[in-house]
Amino acid sequence: MKDFFPDTGGAYFLATDFGADRIRVLKLVSGKLEHCSNFDMNAPAGSGPRHLSFNIKERLMYCLCELSNELLVYSFKESVPEIVQRIDTSGLGIDGTFTERPAAGDLKMHPDGKLLYATRRLMNDGILVFKIKGNGLLEFSSFKASEKHPRMIHIVDSPEGADIMFVACKDGGIQVFPLHGFQAGEETDMQTAKLTLPDGDFPVWVQSC
Repeated sequence: MKDFFPDTGGAYFLATDFGADRIRVLKLVSGKLEHCSNFDMNAPAGSGPRHLSFNIKERLMYCLCELSNELLVYSFKESVPEIVQRIDTSGLGIDGTFTERPAAGDLKMHPDGKLLYATRRLMNDGILVFKIKGNGLLEFSSFKASEKHPRMIHIVDSPEGADIMFVACKDGGIQVFPLHGFQAGEETDMQTAKLTLPDGDFPVWVQSC
């Protein structure tokens, strides 16, 4: 399992099964999790589902797949969830062709529910920004290059406005990206804090206090 997400009511949980290309459904019963296999959802073969985000208003789920670099949109408006949109993120924001296939990283929705952010690593590393349209479907908006191998995204509110913070593993740095200027189409520089870690260690998670 790559990641684990509770539903809004806290009774059910979704877990991305990277190796089986499935999203598992579990239920909390008497303090223990039970697998509800009849409700599991399939992802495309070889996609490697990794991270999820939810659009409660439109009854949609966004799934970022590491191996295929796809962003999938699942609809829960019918009795059986179905994929209603597939976006290949591999070449988005890249001029020309790419010689190696990148890998998708993390996925987070902005608190206002209007933007979705995804990290891309291994090649043309950076952050992809998607607009969430009125019907909940996605439209690619922009790309910002980062240091090598960006991983987990964490959005924080600062006195200057909302920032997005994520980790660039291979370079051992934490980058803080001012969202306001970027969303307005302005050129903004990322601030980078380098970490001193033991050889072979690298950061994969960031959290504010």
